[in-house]
Amino acid sequence: MIKKKCEKIFTAPDGGAISELVLKTLKEISYNDSVSS
Repeated sequence: MIKKKCEKIFTAPDGGAISELVLKTLKEISYNDSVSS
């Protein structure tokens, strides 16, 4: 669910710097998910 939202943000036409930030956040989120499960 969160991942889909982030993918939409990153594929947005104005996604340049924002997508990098989102990518970083997404990596942290998925890392935390794999650690906690």
